[in-house]
Amino acid sequence: MTYRDTKKTHHLNAHSGEALKKMFNEATSRANSHMQVCAAVCEVVSFVASKEGRFAFVSGVISAEGREFIGRNMAVLSDFTDHARANFAVPVMSAADVFHAGLLGKYRDAGLEGWALFWRKVLASGVGTLIMTPKWEISYGARDEHNFALSRGGIVVDYRHDDPGFIGILRKHNIEYTPDEEKIRAMRSQIRLPAPGPQ
Repeated sequence: MTYRDTKKTHHLNAHSGEALKKMFNEATSRANSHMQVCAAVCEVVSFVASKEGRFAFVSGVISAEGREFIGRNMAVLSDFTDHARANFAVPVMSAADVFHAGLLGKYRDAGLEGWALFWRKVLASGVGTLIMTPKWEISYGARDEHNFALSRGGIVVDYRHDDPGFIGILRKHNIEYTPDEEKIRAMRSQIRLPAPGPQ
């Protein structure tokens, strides 16, 4: 029985961050690999998108600065996601809604290509807008999500790396940031999509 089967009569409040986290937590509770987590997340995204409209997905830095900064970056990503929820009329999600510290640590050895495939599948399952947040240009995963969205089509890429609201969140976490506009322009115009495995 799938998530869609068990939840089809439930009241949805997919615009609530806490409700989404609960949905993802329930769906992934029996997963034993990062790709089983992926399949469960895709089911939730597809189900909610069929009821509420396609998701906006918040893309940002998690591990690019080193494992010692993952906790801080997940907290920043969570704040970014809450900020986006206040400004978008569609459901909004990010990795911070799916992975708490224990779950992320459990699958830390999936590797860059494994995580790239994971999030490509999530994007393809019901995401209509990809929100690029400050520092995305230094993240392998965020760059891959960006390239995948542009190469696939059907996903609007919304560049918010210089958005004052997001910059303010970085400052709240005592993080300084100056966008590398030249690098960002180059990435927006030249799509080089890695191949982490079958789509």
